[in-house]
Amino acid sequence: LMLLNMSNNPVRVIGDHIGKLLRLNTFQADSTFIQSLPKEFCYLTLLTEISITKSRIAILPHDVGNLVLLTNLQLVENAIQELPLSFTQLTSLTTFNIRHNRLKLLAVNIGGNEISLGPFAT
Repeated sequence: LMLLNMSNNPVRVIGDHIGKLLRLNTFQADSTFIQSLPKEFCYLTLLTEISITKSRIAILPHDVGNLVLLTNLQLVENAIQELPLSFTQLTSLTTFNIRHNRLKLLAVNIGGNEISLGPFAT
């Protein structure tokens, strides 16, 4: 399986079995009720695109930086307050959209490009 699209479904939980889809390169879960991703999600090192928009994601896995081939990350309209430290390892990232979240601070260095915004009002 290379593409998994579960958008527009009442999905609440992604099980740890997701980590067995080692050939997955595109993951889409827009307009769902997902609040978090299991740590096994970070085993999907061939992922190049992730889109989880209009959902309830509040926390990204600590090891999200393992997804070093990731080029497109869409996290629009969620509840994310901060990014894990490993985010700086996403050096292939060319498109990152995190608008309409609950960010308190955005300070990351991706591929030598320093991004520093905030602190934001709460």
